[in-house]
Amino acid sequence: MSEIEKVLSEIEVRLKKSTPGPWEVQRFDNEGGYISYQVEAFQDYDEDSGPVARCSEITNLKYAKPNAQLIASAPTDLARLVKALRLAVEALEWTRQINQEMNERYTICAIVADRATESLRAIEKELGE
Repeated sequence: MSEIEKVLSEIEVRLKKSTPGPWEVQRFDNEGGYISYQVEAFQDYDEDSGPVARCSEITNLKYAKPNAQLIASAPTDLARLVKALRLAVEALEWTRQINQEMNERYTICAIVADRATESLRAIEKELGE
């Protein structure tokens, strides 16, 4: 297993162990006039488990809401990035294999260009979902 594959697998394990999504940001106007944002998972919600995260304007006025939004989107964003990176790594590994197996420079360039185009389209499609 390559180092990249190891890292991607570790990320996937953490994603699978985390609270199932989607996660949403909820705003709360609290006593004393401060606002807090909670990141909550509503699928299979267990009232005893509480929110996934809390971001309060008491300690971080400027970043409370953006931090909550980042946390809420993290599982979806990570899953998409892992998938896109796997496609890119696959294309690079394939390119390396072709370069080792083929000797004709122009043939290699044409094959590599076609495969790179296919891989980039697959990545763009994945990121566009």
